[in-house]
Parts: sequence; C-alpha cells; structure tokens
Amino acid sequence: MRRAVRRWDVVRAAVVALVVARCCMPLARAAPVLHPDMGVLESLASEWSEVNGTSTWSRGRDCESMALVRCDGDGHVIALDVVYDDSAISLPESITGFSHLTRLSITDSTLMDSLPSALFAMPNLKHLNLSHCVLSGNIPDAVGLATGLQTLDLYYNQLQALPASLGNLTTLTHLGLGRNIFLGTLPASLSRLSSLMHLSASHNRLNGSIPQVLSNLHRLTYLDLNHNKFSGSLPAFLGGLSSLVHLSANRNGLNGSIPRELGNLHRLTYLTLDDNKFSGSLPASLGNLSSLVHLSASINDLNGSIPQQLGNLHLLTYLILAYQTLSGPIPESMGALTNLEYLNLKFNRLTGTIPASIANLTRLTEVHLSYNFLAGSIPVALTTLTNLQELSLDHNQLAGSLPSFHHLSRLSRLHARYNYLTGRAAPFPECLSPNRTSACPNDCLYPPTVSYIHGNCLAASTFSCDGWQRSSHDCRLFCGARPLTPPCSGHGVCSVEPGHHDDTPAWGAQCTCDEGYTQGTAAGTCVPRGPAFLLALLLVLLLPLAMLLLLAFALPRFLRCVKNRPRPRFFFSKRALAARQASLSLEVA
Repeated sequence: MRRAVRRWDVVRAAVVALVVARCCMPLARAAPVLHPDMGVLESLASEWSEVNGTSTWSRGRDCESMALVRCDGDGHVIALDVVYDDSAISLPESITGFSHLTRLSITDSTLMDSLPSALFAMPNLKHLNLSHCVLSGNIPDAVGLATGLQTLDLYYNQLQALPASLGNLTTLTHLGLGRNIFLGTLPASLSRLSSLMHLSASHNRLNGSIPQVLSNLHRLTYLDLNHNKFSGSLPAFLGGLSSLVHLSANRNGLNGSIPRELGNLHRLTYLTLDDNKFSGSLPASLGNLSSLVHLSASINDLNGSIPQQLGNLHLLTYLILAYQTLSGPIPESMGALTNLEYLNLKFNRLTGTIPASIANLTRLTEVHLSYNFLAGSIPVALTTLTNLQELSLDHNQLAGSLPSFHHLSRLSRLHARYNYLTGRAAPFPECLSPNRTSACPNDCLYPPTVSYIHGNCLAASTFSCDGWQRSSHDCRLFCGARPLTPPCSGHGVCSVEPGHHDDTPAWGAQCTCDEGYTQGTAAGTCVPRGPAFLLALLLVLLLPLAMLLLLAFALPRFLRCVKNRPRPRFFFSKRALAARQASLSLEVA
C-alpha cells in the first residue's frame, strides 16, 4: 500500500513540474534578447529612416519580429533584404559591421553613392544582389576581395566597366551583368571562374568577338549574350561546354555559318540565335539535341532546305525559322515533333505542299506559313488540330477549296489571303449561333476580327444569321488585288516575292505566263501570242523601216525644191543695190 502511495506521489510531482514548466515558457520567450549587432542596426535605421520596416529595428525585440533581417541562433544578422522600395538611400560604411552577414540584397531602390570598397571585404558575404538600383560608374576593383562570393547580381543598372579583379572570385557560381551599359569585351580573367554556372551579360554594349576565355567555363549551364554588339562567327568551342542548358545570342552582329559543333550539346534545352547575319544552311547536327525544347534562328541569311534531322527533336515545343531564304519543301519528319506548340516558318522561299503529317502535331496552338511559295491544297489534316488558335497561310500559291474549321472552338485567327482558293467558304460557328447576335451584324461569313481570306475567289452562301441576311462574293485577283478572275487570266502562275508585307495592288507580284501567252498591259493578266500579237509586233518592227524609206525618197526632192525656188522681189544683190542708189541720186539732182 505504501508503495502505491509513493508511486502516486511521484506521478503527481511530475505532472505539477510539467504544468509549471509549461506556464513559465512564455515568460522565458518574452524576455528580451541582446543582439550583438543591435548597434549596427540602430545606426543603419537612422540612415534608412525612409525605408519601410527599419522602424522595427529597436532594442527589446527579437529577430523574428524585425522586418528585412534574418539572424542566426546567436542573434547575429546573417541576411538583409530590402526589396521593392522606392527610397533613395546610400550604403554607409557602418553596414560592414555585420561581421556574420552572408546575404545582402537591395533591389528596386536608388543607391545614391558608389559602392563602398569595404563592402567586398566582409569575410562571410556569399550572396550580393544590387539589381534595379540605378548604380552608375564602374564596378570597383575591390570586388576581387570578396573571394567567398557565390552569387553576384547587378542587373538593371548603368554600370560601364568590368574590372579584371572579377577573376579572383573563384567560388562564384552566378554572375548577372545584364541590362547595363558595359563597354568593350569580357575580361580575360573570367577564365579563372571555374565554378561559374550562370553568366548573363545581355543588353549591354559589349563588342568584338565572343572571347575564347569562355571555353574554360566547363561547368557553365546558362549563357546569355543577347542584345550586344558581338561580331565575327559563333565560336565552335561553345560545342565543348557539355553542361550548357541555355544558349542565347540574339541581336548581335554575328556572321558566318552556325557551327555544327553545337550538336554536341546534348543537355541543351534552349537555343536562340535570332537577328544576326548567319549564312549558309542550318546544320543537320542540330538534330542531335535530344533535350532541346526551344529553337529559334529567325531574321538571318540562312538558305538551303530545312534538315530532315530536326524531326528527331521529340521534346521541341517552339520552332521559329522565319525571315530567311530557306527553300525546298517542309520535311515530312516534322510530323514527329509531337510536343510542338508553336511553328513559325513565314517569309521564306519554301515550296511544295503542306505535309499531311502535320496532323500528328496535336498540341499546336499557332502555325505561321505566310509569304512562301507553298502550293497544293490546304490539307484537311489542319482541321483536326483541336488546340489551334491561329493559322496564317497568306501569300502562297495554295489552291482548291478552303476546308471548314468551324469545329475548332479555340481558333481565333485564320489568315489565308492572296492564294488561289476557290469554291464556297463555310461559315464560322459564331455566325450560326442564335444567341450571339452581336457577332454578326456586318458579316455572317467570317467576322473581321477572326478571319482574313480576301484576295481569293471565294463565294459565300446566302443564309440567315440571327435575322441578318448576308450574301458576299470575294473574288480578287492575286496579282494586283484587282477584282478579276481567274488570276493571270487563267494562263499563268502568280507569285509574290518574300519580304513584302503590303497588300496594295501589284506589290511585289508578277505573272509567269504559260507558253503561247505573254504579260498583258494590265497588271496580273496574260494575253495570247496570237495574230493580234504578231500584228502588233509587225507594226512595231515596220514603223522605223517605213520612216527610213520616207526620208530616203522625200529628202532629195525637198532639197531640190529649196534650191530651185524663185527669189523674192525684196532680195537685191550688192551690184543692183549700188545701181539703184546711183539712179536715185541722179533723180534728185
């Protein structure tokens, strides 16, 4: 019995102790914590009095209740983040008093002074972000003192010079230099950044050739050189950066051919080379980029055919090769790009027909094939692409009837202007719905915001559209956009040179007339080489001959008549005039 009582006393004592400890815990938490960096915080708060959140930097508060800062277990400030603040502030020397600071981020602010050199001497600083801070001048050479720095972001400033001391940051993995006004070329010392994985230097004024120093950055996964003034060729050594995932060099002055060594970048997912001066053909080795998701090389001088090997890029979602002089047919292998969502091949010299294999691309949302020389009919396979939102086939040589797209509920724009399309056009569902009267007050065939199909020879059926009657006939001549049919008088092929955007009459258009026909005087017409033509040709050839014969026979007769004509009475020789004057003088005497 005594043992049971003792056991009960022990349990009761334990419960009481647990309750007392639980009640006293909030009191212990509420006790003020002495921060070793409190003096630095108060000094910085007085400097940044206009920055939202610094009013919380006061004694008697724990770190969790202070805005913009983060502390370690001992109360040392290890991170300071000032984000989205429009205040104009400076970086005082007192900020270097945070001896344990590992992260400093000040973005979307205005830093009034230049960067203090002592900032880069902070021993534990690993991450520095000063983006959108209107910094100007040069990056100080003291940046090389921050040997423990891992990320450095200086986006969206007005910095002008890159110091060679950047090469001392051997632990750097992320370097963001985009959207500044850096001049010259990348410093050679960057070759020592063996740990660098991310390099962005876009939207600057860097010039010269892409430096060889980048070939040493074997861990590089992201390289962005967009919107600079780089010239020369795209170096083949980029194909040796086997870790590269993102490569972008848009809007430079790069020329020459695209190196086939790029096909060695098996991890590459994003490749853009738009708006340069690349020439030659598109390398077939790009078909080896099995991880590629985005490929864009528009606005260059590339020629030749589209490689069949591009059909191996099964993960590709974006393919943009517009504004080139690519020729030949669209390869059937395109049908293997089952993940493709965006296809843009407009303004080229592509010929042949639109491949039926395009029906396999069920994820397509936009297809742009305008301003080529594509012929044949519009494949019915296009009407099976249920995700299609925009289809552009303007200014080709497509013939036959326009398929019905009425069941494609997501299709918002259809462009098929200036082809050889004939027959009757099927109405869009918007015009057939009895509940959508506002969609059809002017055009029951295709609402103007939906479709552009003029410049063909399409007749619309007369039908009722929510009380509106509409019977239209759009039969325009492709060459010259004149209301005549058929194009080129039915005896020729009409084409438009690539590169012309204007739909004005006869802009860049010409008729290639059939044998026995020739270009007529009216734009976009072919006239027969028959008797009328021969008579006109005979007249043109005989008219100069007749003029020569007329001159040969009439000119001598004319000259003889001039020579033998009688002299006028008022004409006197000198002798007769002297005799006349002598007789007059005698009469006077």
